[in-house]
Amino acid sequence: MKLNDIIKIVLDSVPSDWAILNGPIGLQTLAEVEIRENGQYQHRVEVHEHHSRWVLREDVQIGLAFGLPARDGLRFEGLDGKFVHPEISSAYASILFNGQPVHQVELLIVDGGRVRLPMLDYLTSPVMGPHGVEVFGLSATTQESKIAQLVDGLSTGASEFDEYMERTAIVVVPDEA
Repeated sequence: MKLNDIIKIVLDSVPSDWAILNGPIGLQTLAEVEIRENGQYQHRVEVHEHHSRWVLREDVQIGLAFGLPARDGLRFEGLDGKFVHPEISSAYASILFNGQPVHQVELLIVDGGRVRLPMLDYLTSPVMGPHGVEVFGLSATTQESKIAQLVDGLSTGASEFDEYMERTAIVVVPDEA
């Protein structure tokens, strides 16, 4: 199976196509952190891992994992005041094949963890919006938006993804070829 085939299967799926896997998730990474304790710096190693894992019911070779921390304290011009909880962090969503990551995207975690949104970019020139009007501002690719919507639906059960995409006026742009 080719990578694009696996990604297309995931993008065409809905939350009910997936089964949750409970228990140890695996897919870990080690990170060195430096903390100051009692006036001295100490180095420690932390284990970071995905906290959620799903398998596609119709093809158990295909999986999805989410939660490996990426970045904290993110800010995007245009999102100030859009959320009750203003902190924005990010985590990775990984598409898996036979348990191994084959594609990874960084998703935003907003409003106190209430919703997952696609990673944002700024449009450098206006694009044609859904109502035939040129729009500009924050943007996200179609692929990342679909993955974010799927992960949000799987994570929350009652997704508010569409409402948050509208509230933030994120423009979804076609994927680059």
